[in-house]
Amino acid sequence: MSIEALWTINFENVNGYGGGVVIFESGRIFGGDTSFYWTGTYDVDRGQLEAKIKVKRHNGTLPSLLGMDAFELELAGPVGQKNMKLLGKVTDRPTGQSSDVLVVLLDWKEELP
Repeated sequence: MSIEALWTINFENVNGYGGGVVIFESGRIFGGDTSFYWTGTYDVDRGQLEAKIKVKRHNGTLPSLLGMDAFELELAGPVGQKNMKLLGKVTDRPTGQSSDVLVVLLDWKEELP
């Protein structure tokens, strides 16, 4: 099974939790939830995933867990067949706040057409 697929994503930090969907395809990431969309890139090397993601608000329905309407995030962790647990960190805020760290859980849902 390839990482290139549709995954559900759940994330949490000290401020709460959220979830959405994400697609990994050809080194690119696309995804979103009710209030934010995500685009970025990823690389897999020796079983480890590293990703850089830009997150931007598209709807004011839900508050941001990070208190920002746009930010950059780095994710890293081991690649799994059906699920992955990654650690995320905001990279474009000068103050390293505890809310800048996210635990990210992904569950494989479907191969891409």
